[in-house]
Amino acid sequence: MVITSCGSVEAHEQAIEMVAHRGYVNLFGGLGKNVRPMSVLSNVIHYKECFVTGSHGCVPRHHELAVKLLERGLVRVEPLITHRFPLDRIHDAFQTMESKQGMKVVVHPHG
Repeated sequence: MVITSCGSVEAHEQAIEMVAHRGYVNLFGGLGKNVRPMSVLSNVIHYKECFVTGSHGCVPRHHELAVKLLERGLVRVEPLITHRFPLDRIHDAFQTMESKQGMKVVVHPHG
């Protein structure tokens, strides 16, 4: 299973390329209106027999549940965080994110 949770057309395309045979791709991260259309070869979906779905919408209780899962350590997010910056280096954090050098970039407001 591959889930995209960012607004990157490249990530959406790569998800379909990397999913295993008969695997699932969920396009959770929406794309902006000014982003180029996805370029996917239908044969990739055909021969992999993969399932491509989208997810949209949530209510406040979904966010509450997500935070509780994170607090309990039931979701492993540490391997996803590639860069950490203090608040006084927020410009570096944005540059790292915009240049796609990191997977998840975190800004710590207190150090």
